Amino acid sequence: MRLAQALVAVNRRPVSRGRRKPRPASAPGHQSSAKVAPPKAAEAEGLHLVPTAEGLELWAGARRTQGVGRVDFARRMESGPGATQQPLHRAVGKRPAFVVDATAGFGDDAIALAGFGHRVLALEQSPVMAALLEEARARAELETKTAAIAERLRVECANARQRLPRLEPAPDVIYLDPMYPEPERKTRALPRIEIQLLRRLVGVDHEDEALFEAALQSGARRIVVKRPLSAPPLHEKRAAHHEGKLARYDVYNTSAFSGGLTESDS
Repeated sequence: MRLAQALVAVNRRPVSRGRRKPRPASAPGHQSSAKVAPPKAAEAEGLHLVPTAEGLELWAGARRTQGVGRVDFARRMESGPGATQQPLHRAVGKRPAFVVDATAGFGDDAIALAGFGHRVLALEQSPVMAALLEEARARAELETKTAAIAERLRVECANARQRLPRLEPAPDVIYLDPMYPEPERKTRALPRIEIQLLRRLVGVDHEDEALFEAALQSGARRIVVKRPLSAPPLHEKRAAHHEGKLARYDVYNTSAFSGGLTESDS
């Protein structure tokens, strides 16, 4: 089955108990700019896009046992009292805002941000990843438990460095999580399969400063950059940082930069 047919089939699935009827494509908030990736887009990297009963999957090889990645809304839904203490939540701000995840990948952080109550635009340069995200978003919109989160999330296949300066209206927050070079490891353990698949699809981003500059040109009031705990800040004008177990979230107020806008309290 071709990928385009698989995505259409998702929206034609019968609505069972616990599912919501999908909204028409013309309804506000439902539009998507995600491009449908042909199977060859993944096969060029030795990967395989496979529609399954659980959703569209990206396989590391011809067999599922070689490794599989998929967008999972349930894994990153954040709710309850503890959610407000998450370092990502504190870095972005507690007030509902328009947030752009400029490096969406498998969508873990974009889904979490939508779960916090933000309206989220997820930008992803890989058509393969954008198709995975949009298919999962469409499925999540059919489920009662995830429908509200899915409706706050929009997926667009675009190069963030080109897209951020042209955003209208201007977002409140830009979130950046570039694909950094793999650090030296003390053990032989590999990074989780999603990271391995992303590296094969998009490689390592060596232009994080250019991405930060594009974020400054977006008109956003705040930029949040996810960094490894041991990595130095991307810029000396860091306003705050929030550490988690595996990563650090650096906060920059664009008012500190030439031409930046005034940051309001969040």
